[in-house]
Amino acid sequence: MSKESGTEDVDWWLTGSAALAIRHVAVVPRDIDLVVETGEDAEKLGEALSNWLVEHVQRSEGWVARWFGRSFKAARIERVGEVEAWVDLPEPSDFGPVARRNLRWPVGVESRYGFHSSSYS
Repeated sequence: MSKESGTEDVDWWLTGSAALAIRHVAVVPRDIDLVVETGEDAEKLGEALSNWLVEHVQRSEGWVARWFGRSFKAARIERVGEVEAWVDLPEPSDFGPVARRNLRWPVGVESRYGFHSSSYS
């Protein structure tokens, strides 16, 4: 996706049911959930997905993340940016700062899906 959209410099990761499916968990993803660390990256990703826009990337207050947007290209694609630290309390979530610090690529994902993992172990 990064090469196709021109967002190679955007640090994003997959979470939710699509992240489980890519790890061979027997689920049918409801949508594709993408997380980025910064508002700037949320806007870049929103621009890259603007041809399939449902909801512009917008600032969000009092929610789990400070940025949110939605697109649709054969599936609903939701993206959040600047996830709030409190989402990991009392237990870590699958999309908060704890998840980001512990990202790992499943075995074979890079070659199968063409992901680039230079920033992950």
